[in-house]
Amino acid sequence: MTKRPEDSKHEFFALSKNFKGMNWTDLKDKIYYWDGSWRDVYVLKASRNDWKIWVDYVNQNYRIEWYNGKVDKVENQIDFSVVEAFWSGNHDLCSTANVFIDQIQINAHFFEDNQVENDIDPREFNSMEDHKKLIKYMSDISKLLNKEVILTPENEHETFLLKVSDDNIEYGANTNPASLSSNIRDLLVDLPGGKIEMRDDRTKEQWTVEVEPFLLSKFPVTQDFYFEITQSNPSSFKGPFLPVETVTFKDAVQFCNILSMQHGLNPCYFVDEANEDISFDLTANGFRLPTEAEWEYACKAGTTGIRYGELDLIAWYKDNSGNQTHPVGQKAPNAWGLYDMLGNVWEWCSDLYDTDVYGTYRIFRGGGFCDVERSVMATTRRRSHPLKFKIDDLGFRIARNA
Repeated sequence: MTKRPEDSKHEFFALSKNFKGMNWTDLKDKIYYWDGSWRDVYVLKASRNDWKIWVDYVNQNYRIEWYNGKVDKVENQIDFSVVEAFWSGNHDLCSTANVFIDQIQINAHFFEDNQVENDIDPREFNSMEDHKKLIKYMSDISKLLNKEVILTPENEHETFLLKVSDDNIEYGANTNPASLSSNIRDLLVDLPGGKIEMRDDRTKEQWTVEVEPFLLSKFPVTQDFYFEITQSNPSSFKGPFLPVETVTFKDAVQFCNILSMQHGLNPCYFVDEANEDISFDLTANGFRLPTEAEWEYACKAGTTGIRYGELDLIAWYKDNSGNQTHPVGQKAPNAWGLYDMLGNVWEWCSDLYDTDVYGTYRIFRGGGFCDVERSVMATTRRRSHPLKFKIDDLGFRIARNA
């Protein structure tokens, strides 16, 4: 029989002191934000014995709802022998148990016997007390198994929101990275002015652009950031820290305009719905997409080659991506601290492309997760329709005048 580790004033103090400097508003913004996805609680590299200890613990300490396929009814205790039979191939017997910490429901999934997997709905967390209940639960599990328990965005094992080991709590350095509009200035890198030599492989044209100092986001816009501003998430690959994609040029500039107005700034774009025309005011002080010259200048970061580093170290592309996007900031940045300038998703720029031939087509740069090596270069230019074209490897990042 596995009981809850004994409470004590010392233990409560040990847990409580980890909340120093964290208020509920911080936690709601950084951990329990709602973006359409759940949060996962994991014990990785677990064993069946770890699962048995977990089952004994929740049976003794919490209200349970568990479907027992062996007797075809919902029961208030989990029969571990039925779970083992499920792992042996009898998949009709069970798969999930609901564990209730007061009003908070934890869903336990028995899909794999080598990791203890739970998930939670962040909308059920409405106070610091709710947060402490989850921490207490995770701490108890950690002590009983003598293993680390992590809270992550849904299906993102590599990106932890917090870790609990015994009574120690560690909040992730990238908790809600590149997302909160209230911290927008921290996301922007001040870039110096300079010159960039441009070329077009289709027309063989070459030209030089003077770039004024400007600010550029460290990361492509993530799905949680996009959802925070627009209350929508069009992405094909879902995950709060994944780059938003499947967005048109119009979607991207409307995001910039809304963000500008939220911060009391002048929008950089005017969208004429009747004529399907989008005009760009580079002199406005709001948020915008980088110009094409700014993008390439920032990507190269003072280097002169087609890439700012070894491709596998700096970019997600066809050979290493597993044919999907990845959380931003996982690859090495360039010399100016900018991440994912190459690979993961292409990025819309403000510029028109050869209006005599392509009309209103806009440019995008950088290469995506499904592109071969030769396409993922600082100099590669592509273009498409600003209102109609969207695809699962095309996103954007934001810029501002200095």
